[in-house]
Amino acid sequence: MRGRSKRGQGAGAGQAATFIALIAFFIVLYILFLPPADREALLNDDTSSTCTGTFCTHEGEILLEETPGKLDTLGFSSFEHHIASFTIFQKEDATEFLKLQTISVKSDWFKKNSANATFSIQDPTKVSSALLAFSTPIRKGLLTIQLNRKTIFSGDIHTENIDPIMLPPALLNQENVLTFTVDNPGFAFWTSNAYRLENLQVIGTVVDNTRQSATQSFFITQKEKENLERVNLKLFPDCNPSASGILTLHINDRAIFSGIPDCGILNRYEFDPATLTPGENTFSVKADTGSYLLDQIVIVTELTAPDYPTYYFLVDPEAYDAIRAFGVDANLDIEFVEQEDLNSIVLNLNGVKKQVRTRDMFASLLVNDFILKGNNYLQIVPQSDVNIAKVRLTLS
Repeated sequence: MRGRSKRGQGAGAGQAATFIALIAFFIVLYILFLPPADREALLNDDTSSTCTGTFCTHEGEILLEETPGKLDTLGFSSFEHHIASFTIFQKEDATEFLKLQTISVKSDWFKKNSANATFSIQDPTKVSSALLAFSTPIRKGLLTIQLNRKTIFSGDIHTENIDPIMLPPALLNQENVLTFTVDNPGFAFWTSNAYRLENLQVIGTVVDNTRQSATQSFFITQKEKENLERVNLKLFPDCNPSASGILTLHINDRAIFSGIPDCGILNRYEFDPATLTPGENTFSVKADTGSYLLDQIVIVTELTAPDYPTYYFLVDPEAYDAIRAFGVDANLDIEFVEQEDLNSIVLNLNGVKKQVRTRDMFASLLVNDFILKGNNYLQIVPQSDVNIAKVRLTLS
């Protein structure tokens, strides 16, 4: 009986060894067929948990790991773009288009003659008014005057010095002809009608529009454009309301005001932020009449608060107790891309703000006192333009 028992025990032990070998074989086979990343994580897991009874320290555990990338800062909630003062006005000059010492016309029963006077105007559209002036030492009959074949005067003149005759600007051309005629004496065929005109002049008022408008430039950055919320134009117009005409204001060829502004006080005009573009922008003004001194010109851009990256992570009760009671440290490590440049950020960990200023590529903070049980958050607020390769919060 004893012999058989020993042989049975030997057979059972051999089967157990074979079974264990098979399990080991399949485990090795399973590991070999795992994806490389999973096999690396399984074989090289560096998270060490030191356990005492039912408690583990969670050393090496990664609570948070993110790649923020490039973060820009505006530095201000608004910007003021100042534009130099300037004056716009309409200039009018009196110009003499024609001057003749004398011109004569005569008409009798048998013959009727006329006289012409020609003059030129470089740009008739800029003539706001024109007058014909002369004296008549000899005058008898009905005098008719035509401008470019349109009658502008017809009547008897009884005094030597008469009021100037208006020449309608709409009748003026670059080349102009004044034609003078006098009627015949009718049944008094033995007499004649005649006029002698002396000191004949055509004087006009020419408008110079070159100072009626002006354009200046200002610049905004790409970051300013991306964060625009409101835009205002402020200016102080020095003008006479009764003598000033319509003032039109343009930003980038888009009208933002047209009318008579409030003279002598600061005016404010809000316009669509979409009007502005990154880079160069233009501010243009034009007045149809009168004069304006525009002073204290400012474009004010108001910006929205930028969305800074905020990350959320969970700290389970065991990890929290490990930090609070068992000497495990929570280390927040920041890896910057740029070296030598000043990297400046503010870290907001659960409402506690810590500033980091360094020219190194790496910075580390011990944040044991700021970790909460359960939900936590970390916000990164750049104080300069920074590029962050990695942010990691680990237990050690």
